Amino acid sequence: MGGEFFMFPGGKGANQAVAASRIGAEVVFICCVGDDLFGKQAVEGFQSEGIDTAYIKMLPGQASGVALIIVNEEGENEIVVAPGTNNALLPEDLKKNSSVLSQADVILTQLETPVETIGFLAGYCAENTIPLILNPAPARELPEGIFKDLFMITPNQSETRLFTGVDVIDASSASRACAAMMDKGVKEVIITMGKSGAYYSGTQGEIWVEAPKVQAVDTTAAGDVFNGILAACISKGATVKEALNYAAKGAALSVTRMGAQTSAPYQHEIPDLC
Repeated sequence: MGGEFFMFPGGKGANQAVAASRIGAEVVFICCVGDDLFGKQAVEGFQSEGIDTAYIKMLPGQASGVALIIVNEEGENEIVVAPGTNNALLPEDLKKNSSVLSQADVILTQLETPVETIGFLAGYCAENTIPLILNPAPARELPEGIFKDLFMITPNQSETRLFTGVDVIDASSASRACAAMMDKGVKEVIITMGKSGAYYSGTQGEIWVEAPKVQAVDTTAAGDVFNGILAACISKGATVKEALNYAAKGAALSVTRMGAQTSAPYQHEIPDLC
């Protein structure tokens, strides 16, 4: 028998978009939703957050992506995703929206989108010198050619193990794992380690940022909040260290709240804005 049931708006890309928008970034969201209740509510929610929804494709007769999330007493979660229309975002959709892509200071994406679409996006960004941040979640194998076209990759520990075979448990193993991913062609690597913080390796050296100590009630979307804030800070010209510190604070605050998008903090809630 379970406990209480709640329903919140979510989705990795959606969570990241909301997190970035809430700290003051100008966000354009490109995705597919169904014309069902969830899809319509999602678009209304994005609009209420100040996100540009002009490039969201609503597909008639198709189901929007949903996720069932089980949260234990420690706030940790397990997730089962029914991707629905997430699988319908194809390279052709990005080609049609190249005019808005070309104006981006930073593009952030994740793996609840078809790999072929990610591959096209990576190539497009490399060709047009647009910084692309890939949050490689949920974890899956990627074609080796994608890595060289990325500006930054932000795996967690399990995703890092998939790509490198390295178990990240401390700064030394994190450094080795970052080096292995950089050997694939990625320029900047950030490994997120939950309550242990995050480790960066790249053109600005090597940086370890500790996570603020909080009492977690729900870790759902903490990584999404981290990535959304990180991308927003980088787009504003922050150094990686500044962006990491701010993102870590935002992610820590998010786990003290229930839900996904609802847990993302606003700009005024986090001190020392990057």
